[in-house]
Amino acid sequence: MASNAAHFLRSCSLSVLGKSITPSTSISHTFLRPTLRSHFSTTTTILSGHSRWSKIKHDKGKNDKRKSAEYSKISREIITAAKVEGVDSLRLKAALELGKKAGMTKATMENAVRKGLGITAEGVEYQLITIECIGPGSVALIIDCLTDNKLRTMQEVKYLLKENGATVTPTSYLFSRRGRILLTLNPNLPEPQPTLMDVFEEVFEKAMETAGVEDVEAMESEANGESELGGIIVTTHPLLVGAVMKDLMAAFSSKLKVEKMGMEWVPNEDTMVEPGNGPDWCKLDEILDKLEEHDDIHGVYTNVRPKKAS
Repeated sequence: MASNAAHFLRSCSLSVLGKSITPSTSISHTFLRPTLRSHFSTTTTILSGHSRWSKIKHDKGKNDKRKSAEYSKISREIITAAKVEGVDSLRLKAALELGKKAGMTKATMENAVRKGLGITAEGVEYQLITIECIGPGSVALIIDCLTDNKLRTMQEVKYLLKENGATVTPTSYLFSRRGRILLTLNPNLPEPQPTLMDVFEEVFEKAMETAGVEDVEAMESEANGESELGGIIVTTHPLLVGAVMKDLMAAFSSKLKVEKMGMEWVPNEDTMVEPGNGPDWCKLDEILDKLEEHDDIHGVYTNVRPKKAS
């Protein structure tokens, strides 16, 4: 595997990371965890010099955070494309080209490819470690990490949690390990493009006939302050997620793409908590943001009840 990955990454520098590739897919900017954000306002000082400097720092901070979030989304797309569709897929080539246009370094993109393949630059396999904790608002969290240095990652993540009011303690008994597939619309469909709701019934009927499928949900997301259908989540038996994905793609590859696929921690129905407001929920949102920005964190799961599309 290491030699195949090395050969592919050398070819990336000649073709995929060059100028000859035309993107065939795009990144979906949807957020499927409940929105817990609060809106902050700032006031300017009377002294114009200080006010101007404050504004520059504030704008730079917002731009840096926006850029970091964009890089994280593209990295996850590269990892998923390499893992699900392989090193020769058009989806991976398009994701790499998108990363190049966004200003990501070649090293960052190559590292994301290796994570998708499960190896490091030195050929060392990544280790999956899981950290459990209770966060603000008594919300249970499970954090999956993919790392080449187990001790370093555990120290960094536990320190981050402690500094932000979370307590490391067992929580996995509140969840079940299931297969999850996130489906989104293929962005290259001809006009008039269908909506996810248009194809949801078709997907639901097909999924219910497919061995290993346990649940199908239309999930709501937040975009520009408005709710919309952000994706279709298919929950499967943990050992059959790959087979289910292949069956669904055989039927819907012209309309849908696999945004994410893998094993996830799904909260048990009787342990879910409803989204709330107040300082604890703002603090929880801050923790989730910081966890998502960590390079070694592969997935963050909570027992907060998600919003379902109506």
